[in-house]
Formats: sequence, structure tokens, C-alpha cells
Amino acid sequence: MATWRVVLDRFEKDVVLRIARTAPLLLAGLAMAMLVIAAVVLVVSLVPPRRPADPAPAEAPPVVALGVEDVERYLSEIERARESTAKAAPAPRSSIGTWEPSASALALANEIHRTRVALEEKGIAWESRYRTECVERIFGTCINTRRRVVTQGLGDRILAVLSLHDTADTTETVRIEAEQATYTVNPSNVETKTALLEELRTLLAAESAREPQTLATAWLELREQYDRERIERIRQEAERVAAEAAAARTRHEEALINRRERLTAALAGLGIGFTALIVLGLGLAVLSIERNTRALRQPNPGEPKVA
Repeated sequence: MATWRVVLDRFEKDVVLRIARTAPLLLAGLAMAMLVIAAVVLVVSLVPPRRPADPAPAEAPPVVALGVEDVERYLSEIERARESTAKAAPAPRSSIGTWEPSASALALANEIHRTRVALEEKGIAWESRYRTECVERIFGTCINTRRRVVTQGLGDRILAVLSLHDTADTTETVRIEAEQATYTVNPSNVETKTALLEELRTLLAAESAREPQTLATAWLELREQYDRERIERIRQEAERVAAEAAAARTRHEEALINRRERLTAALAGLGIGFTALIVLGLGLAVLSIERNTRALRQPNPGEPKVA
């Protein structure tokens, strides 16, 4: 029995006590490192991710200015290619107006009337004129008629070009009493529309070997082409901004999900670290109690034995 006690004491001194000196320190260091890491992750996770700002759209492309040289170049290209185009599809317009037009509507109507006067001075009709013809007669009685364009006016096409620059869905009816003329206009974006009408009047006043009707028609074709391309670029830019905003919102939502996952992991790490410290402390306490109890049970070698 004494031999087993000696072996056990020696094993305890050589193995258990050596491990007991280093293992608690190692376990305590690991537990503290886990606590520190978990605390850092917790603090970082408590900070919410910054909400992404909506991307700023690019500036709208400027309106291209057309001069007499551009129009004549365009006409030359048409003549060389022997092409003739006729695009006269005016946009539908609302007949609902107001008896008291706004200042913007009144200013735009006056600019349109000035352009009309400039066209008529050059012999260009504003309104189209039609004539009814009989195409089939029976016994001297007309049974079928048709309308034929006598004079092709440019007013509807000019208004259609101006409508490409509308920025609001409103219409106002303006009557110019002095001239006995009535116009239904969209008063939005008056500055750009006024600039276009001034551009057309400048073109008509410029010296050119071309007929004014030919110049005005070519200007309308070029203006419609450039403005439709500009509208398409604006649409593409709006789609790009919307796509970037959606991607930014998706990244923000993913960051929120990652934040919740990190917060959960940090709390779990804190729990594991505290549990490890508690278990380690209890283990060390049990070992200390066992060691002291064994020391108390052994007789003190310095005291005299009592017979």
C-alpha cells in the first residue's frame, strides 16, 4: 500500500504538477484571447453598416445646336444617297386648356407665333391645306371622294419636335387676340423650346442657295433625329442609375446580414470564453482542495510522534 502511495505521489509531482503549472496558464491565455477577439467582433458588429447613397445621375446631354451649315450638309447627304424621307407623325395633344394661361404658356405661344410669321414670310405654310376630290362618279353623281393635300404645312411637325422636350404632362390653350391665333402648348421646359424656335428663325434668315421650304424641312428631320437620340441616352442613363442603386441596396442588405452573423458569433465566443474560465477556475479549485486535504492528512515530520 505504501508503495502505491509513493508511486502516486511521484507521478503527481513529476507529471500532474508540471502539467498543472503550464496548462492553466495556457488555457487562461486562450480563454482571454477568445474573450478579447469576441469583444472586438462584438463592438465592430454593434456599429451598423453605412447606408449607401443613391448614385448621382449624370447630367443630361446638351441640346445640339444646328446651323445652316449642318442643314445644308444634311441635305447634301440626302441628295447624294438619293433618299427622301417623310416623317410627319404629330403627337396626340390634349384639347383641355385653361382660360387663364400661365406666363410660360403665353411666352411659348408668342414664340411659336413669331416662328409661324417667319415661315409665312418665306412662303412656307404653317397649316396644311386639303382639297376634296371626286374619285368615282356614276351618271354624273360623285359616289366616292378623297382628301388630297394641297399645301403641306410645317406647324404640326414643329409642335411635334417641341413635344420631345416636354418635362410635364400639362397643356394650356393660349389665344393671341391681336393675331386671332390659338395655340395649345405644353408650358414645360420653355427655355429649351424657345431656343429651338429661335434656331429655326435664324436658319430661315440665313443666306443660302437652298429653298426655305427645303431648309426648314431638313431642319425638322435633323432636329427630330438628334433629339430622339438624346432622349435615348437619357433613358439609358436613368436605367444605369436605377441598376446601380439596386445593386447598392443589395450590398447594404448583405452587409446587414453579415453584421448579424458576426454579432451571433461574437456572443457565442464570449459565452465559450467565460465558460472556459469558469471550468478552469473550478478545476484549479478542486485540485487545490485535493492537494491541501492530502497535505493535512499526512503527519508533520517536524512534530514528535505521540506513543
